[in-house]
Amino acid sequence: MEIQYPKDKYLLVGKASKPHGLRGEVKVYCYSGQPENFLAYKELTLCDPKGNITGPIAVSSTRVQGKMAVVKLATVVDRSAAENIEGFLVLLLKEDLPETKPGEYYWHHYLGKLLVDMDEKIIGTVSSLFNGGAQDILVVDTGDGEVMVPVIDSFIIKETEERIVVDLPPGLLEINADTLE
Repeated sequence: MEIQYPKDKYLLVGKASKPHGLRGEVKVYCYSGQPENFLAYKELTLCDPKGNITGPIAVSSTRVQGKMAVVKLATVVDRSAAENIEGFLVLLLKEDLPETKPGEYYWHHYLGKLLVDMDEKIIGTVSSLFNGGAQDILVVDTGDGEVMVPVIDSFIIKETEERIVVDLPPGLLEINADTLE
């Protein structure tokens, strides 16, 4: 069962894993795959498996260890307290996200938006994203299946609160479709 939290207010950035050491540090699995992002976070919020929110909690220290962030929260004072938050979701208030630089974006800005072509014909709704190596990939639910659209500057013409206008090469949707006929 998926843990529920206010998605309009918070961004899911990770999940508390095992305690690290005796002083209350906890390893956090970073959903973006970039644990160094945690170095910029001053406060985090926890969500337990029942959906109860605790926080924001001040971050005392953070360091990267392999593919994990090792985080010390001000209210987690020892190993026992760190064990108690194992499995909790780690959330960040959207308003606390660092400003993006030109050419950068947050994945959640694309989620739920309509993808339309240059003629305003609806292709579908962005349901998820993933990193495809060379660029990020939008996964678009067409109603009949899914298509994958690379996030390339020359493809994305305009973006508003509700939609993304794209100019895609002929055949791209058919090549990247899972069930289109």
